[in-house]
Amino acid sequence: MYSFAILFFVLLAILVFGLVYNTLTRYFTAKFSGSAVQIKDLVTDPHDIRTLIDTAIAQKTRIKIKINNRGQAYTSSIINIAPMMDESTLMIDSLFPPEGNEKIQYARLVNVEYTIKENKKGSEKIPYSFNAGYIEHREYDNFDAVRLTFPDSISRGQKRSFMRIEPSVNEPLFIKFKVNGKKMTQKIENISAGGVSFYTNLAKTILWPGKRIDKVVITLPDNHTIKSPVIIRSLMQNSDPVIIDGRRYFYACGAQFTDINNTTRDVIIKYVLEKERKQLKRMHREFE
Repeated sequence: MYSFAILFFVLLAILVFGLVYNTLTRYFTAKFSGSAVQIKDLVTDPHDIRTLIDTAIAQKTRIKIKINNRGQAYTSSIINIAPMMDESTLMIDSLFPPEGNEKIQYARLVNVEYTIKENKKGSEKIPYSFNAGYIEHREYDNFDAVRLTFPDSISRGQKRSFMRIEPSVNEPLFIKFKVNGKKMTQKIENISAGGVSFYTNLAKTILWPGKRIDKVVITLPDNHTIKSPVIIRSLMQNSDPVIIDGRRYFYACGAQFTDINNTTRDVIIKYVLEKERKQLKRMHREFE
């Protein structure tokens, strides 16, 4: 009996230690690597999900469908959000190639991938994906259609390591730095916790890829100041000159933050997430 009690408490101690270890590992991994906000975000707010679906419909976005998340991908598009017994469902076009319309009837899982444009020029296309279930084939507005369950979450995939956002017109951001002894102030095109892109007329003889600028300064709307060295990664000519305060800018320069500390990176991440949240709310109001 005594040996059994000792064995019980040893097993209990091992179990508790394992739970504590796993919890602390996840905490410190998220805190110091930033992995909790990198690569992919999960949208779970019902209003935000509805906004992303409405945007895909308005932009007539083509979607890619995988049945049971494997094998051939089929193409379609989201037609509308249709009610069914007090629940929202998705109506999509029949699949192409056509054999997908038969296979989807036996699907355990339907994976949907698509991209939407997040600015008027369409230069920033963000990939999204969600899982749904097959409900039925039916005619919708005189066309063959497929009804799917409405997603309860949507994953936003990132082409970059960190989410990137464009500053609003009302709250523009500027990057300040010194090059060849001259102080420069350039308007920011977009920013992420990994780097920044800004408009400029400085040529590659001054901003060449690989060039290091020892300190740039960016002041966020909440008066947080970002100070960091950067490495120039690209200098691209704009297809059309960008006019800012009556002046034409012919280039967009991409720079990567380097030697940036976690506190400063977290400040940028907070700003970017807050801006995206505001954009989603604005997009949602457009569809109300």
